[in-house]
Amino acid sequence: MLYIKVYGKEKELSRGNIKMFEKALRKRYEAQIETAKANIQVYRENPVGIGEHGDIVDAVDEQITKMAEAEEKLEILRSYYLGDY
Repeated sequence: MLYIKVYGKEKELSRGNIKMFEKALRKRYEAQIETAKANIQVYRENPVGIGEHGDIVDAVDEQITKMAEAEEKLEILRSYYLGDY
């Protein structure tokens, strides 16, 4: 079972709560990937949209790094915790 601390006391999480946290993490990582993809699309279609970024290559590379990190976390979550999704 999984336990968390609430107001200094350990509480056991129900299976339903664990599933809720797993789902929330999955959606977070998927959203991070989609956000980065959308940013790259804006950079490709409207390079002026990068504003504070002087180099579009660096800006796109930064978004790809965000995608890679989120994808890695999502893969770990799927491999070890989301057997029934």
